[in-house]
Amino acid sequence: MTNPLLDSSTRFRRRVTLLLLLLGGLAALLAWYTTFKVARGVVWLDFVLLPLGIVCFLALFLMRMGRLSQRNAELIPVAALALYQLGALTEFAFKGLMYGQGFSGTAMWFPLFYPLVFLLMPYRRALVASSLYFGFALLVLLSSLPLALSGGWIKTSAINSVVQFYLTNIMYMLLYGFRLNR
Repeated sequence: MTNPLLDSSTRFRRRVTLLLLLLGGLAALLAWYTTFKVARGVVWLDFVLLPLGIVCFLALFLMRMGRLSQRNAELIPVAALALYQLGALTEFAFKGLMYGQGFSGTAMWFPLFYPLVFLLMPYRRALVASSLYFGFALLVLLSSLPLALSGGWIKTSAINSVVQFYLTNIMYMLLYGFRLNR
């Protein structure tokens, strides 16, 4: 027997999530525009992965038109967010910027993956997806650290932000993982 209050709550959360994902797609379009028109910079990550935000917008449009299931429309932006964030983290780490100056503003959006994945996926799949997401981020740290040490990129002022970034991600993963496991 299903709880009608829970069902209406789930529907409301899905509607809010779709609205936020739509806004995220529009923000990606704006970021892509400003990267190429205003800043006149060509960053490979923005050139390749920001259009995924536009694809998210298209997926939401197709869902509203009845051409794509709601479940698939919700998972496409989550996958796009993961690809963009993991790509940005990898580039930042292997260029030595993470160890020399700390994290960029993009890193603030990295933990957004956890609430989205736990909201949109069944618990076990969300736990696996969030573990893989964080595991890849940890792999980036461990594989780029020897390069940073040998290249002399590490500045003590940046260590704090690196430690906080990884601890915050662990806390988000544990918070959502344990809170939703009731």
